[in-house]
Amino acid sequence: MKKLQVFFLFVFLLGCSSNQTISLTATPNVIKTPSPFPSQTAIPPTQTLTPTLTFTPTHTPFPSLTSFPAFSPDEGMAKLKSWLQGTEDCFLPCWGGITPGRTSWQEAKQLIETLSGFATVEFRENFECGFGKCNGIGWSLFPNTLANGGFYSTFSEDKIHVINITVQDAGLNKTNLIINLNLQHILMQYGTPTFLLFSTEPDLPGYEFLEIILVYPKEQFIIKYSKYAKITSEKVVSCGPDSSIELIVLDNREQLDTIDAIASAAETIDFHVDVWHKPVEEAMGISIDEFHETYSKANAPCISTPTNIWLP
Repeated sequence: MKKLQVFFLFVFLLGCSSNQTISLTATPNVIKTPSPFPSQTAIPPTQTLTPTLTFTPTHTPFPSLTSFPAFSPDEGMAKLKSWLQGTEDCFLPCWGGITPGRTSWQEAKQLIETLSGFATVEFRENFECGFGKCNGIGWSLFPNTLANGGFYSTFSEDKIHVINITVQDAGLNKTNLIINLNLQHILMQYGTPTFLLFSTEPDLPGYEFLEIILVYPKEQFIIKYSKYAKITSEKVVSCGPDSSIELIVLDNREQLDTIDAIASAAETIDFHVDVWHKPVEEAMGISIDEFHETYSKANAPCISTPTNIWLP
């Protein structure tokens, strides 16, 4: 049985002192100390995790850099929505004024600090990431809005290496940011992806989701949609909203140029791109270009895949 892909926790919610080493070793079914690339658990996508903050962030001054005032809650939410959608001068791989491979950790730190007026913002220096020693920045809107982001630099070069953004279906009583990063928007803004992969598990009771992964090497990002679905003996059909969206932006395209690279790189390994994922041609019987043409439009049909091709 394929492992379940689940949501990332806010990467800086540490249940330990700031000088403890963060382990990147997977510990199935146990959530202890989250890392920049947390281990998987067997928690279904519908369960919301609300971690407890115990880590005290270290605010290191950088006098040579410009200080920005923190956004108010209304200003901050508007700015965050614009960052998710992209702005005229900052589309992926740029996110919120931060571009992997160009923006320094100190510069990114100052930009993310502007969210501190309405979000939890934390920083950590010189710790172990999956790709080696790194510095990290994190923001989280838990529990009022289910969204968080992490920014990690290689420790030696001090440039942002990877950005990880996660938004989840927040429900009726919470602010929902899913719509600001939806599938139609990505297809319209960035065109046809290089890779388009599908996965579902119709034989798993209670797991009624369809996973779609789009890869854009030129723009240096990979994005995964977990979509609510209805599963019958004949079809897996998704007509409704997304359950969660995860975006990873890298400082290079090489790690996204092949499926093998995506499956093995520390930054994307938790997407679990493997034999259980099928290309759109096999999953839906259409080409990538046909998928783009159809689902970049406002009145797109439901996404459907035959159930039998997913059964053992």
